[in-house]
Amino acid sequence: MAAKKDMILGYAELIRDAGFNPMVIDVASFANQNAWEYLLNHQEEEFEDSADQAEAQDEEFGDEDEALVDEGGDVETVALLDVGGGVTNVHIVKDGVPLFTRDLPLGVTNFVEEFQKQLGLTYETAQRVARGDLEGVDAQLVTEIVHTVGSEIYDGLEPSLSYMKTAGESEGFDRIVLSGGGAHLPGLLAFLAERYGVPCEVADPLQALDYEPDLFAAGEAEELGPMLTVGVGLALREGV
Repeated sequence: MAAKKDMILGYAELIRDAGFNPMVIDVASFANQNAWEYLLNHQEEEFEDSADQAEAQDEEFGDEDEALVDEGGDVETVALLDVGGGVTNVHIVKDGVPLFTRDLPLGVTNFVEEFQKQLGLTYETAQRVARGDLEGVDAQLVTEIVHTVGSEIYDGLEPSLSYMKTAGESEGFDRIVLSGGGAHLPGLLAFLAERYGVPCEVADPLQALDYEPDLFAAGEAEELGPMLTVGVGLALREGV
């Protein structure tokens, strides 16, 4: 990947003006991948620990049942979708190797505008709906709006899928992971899962980290976690 030098220098200057010394500027899609892989490794380690404990118990109590662990699973092709304010970053990964990356000119702002227009909501209330709070609004209409606007994400993913099939790299996605401010859009997760017929989940990078609980109010960590994916991925970057 490449970026214009003036843009990089502009970001670096902005960071310096904020009182920080930039050590490295990375690509958001790679940072997203870093966070996802770190979380995946954490989950695998927890699974292995649980399996070891179960095996120890089996040996202790003489249980001869075979462990139901699939050690020869296929490598997944994962579509990491970071739904930001005005852009959705698509980053497709297989076995740790990026296959395709692109930005779709669609984000939370598009959903918020439709909520305002079709539901007659204020900007603040429409933002609240985008975060998954459906109190006092027509939940069915909200879901329909999300499906309509979300279909543009689906349409934007199709060229990526066609490219991978033509290149012989993958026949499709095995999993979709949502992050960013749009990860909690009501119905978006189910819409993409249904369209592609694959598991779809919301990224939770905080699940693999130790942090002070007092940093977040009740329920705030779950809400903000997907928005912190790129930041966590940057912090995990090696060689800084």
